[in-house]
Amino acid sequence: MASIRVSTRALVVLALLAAPACYTYSPGSVESITPGEEVRVRVTREAAARLEPALASQETTLEGQVVRAENGSLWLDVISASRHIGFHVERMSQTVNLEDAETLTVEIKTLDRPRTFVAVGVVALVSGAIAWKALSGESGGNTSQGPGGQPSDDRIVRFFPSIRLPIRPF
Repeated sequence: MASIRVSTRALVVLALLAAPACYTYSPGSVESITPGEEVRVRVTREAAARLEPALASQETTLEGQVVRAENGSLWLDVISASRHIGFHVERMSQTVNLEDAETLTVEIKTLDRPRTFVAVGVVALVSGAIAWKALSGESGGNTSQGPGGQPSDDRIVRFFPSIRLPIRPF
């Protein structure tokens, strides 16, 4: 049983390490990008100050989708605000124009397939290990009868040693 506990914890740690690894940014230029690509652009402080009224912040790093890139000018659709309505997030975007002199670096967002496959595999293994442990009957619990033949109120299901879920009779 100890080997399952160790492997489950190791898989959880691997999943946490692999989760942010699905996308990477690679160096690019205004001339090399095409409309529709996701990019991260670092701009001058002057450009950030110029864009502050439209974006409601003076960020020198912008992330967004390329609308148009021509003649050294970059049109970028960036999220300017978001509104949460229950579980739904409504994002409002703004299209901004950046001149070549205002753009310090351009990085193109790409899907890192090997890391994504590893992350998905680790999540699947963690999910399978948790389900197996919960359904194998070895996850703890007590079916002892209390006074009068009724189940006792102190039954506990244990998925992990540190997580306990009390079960109350109906």
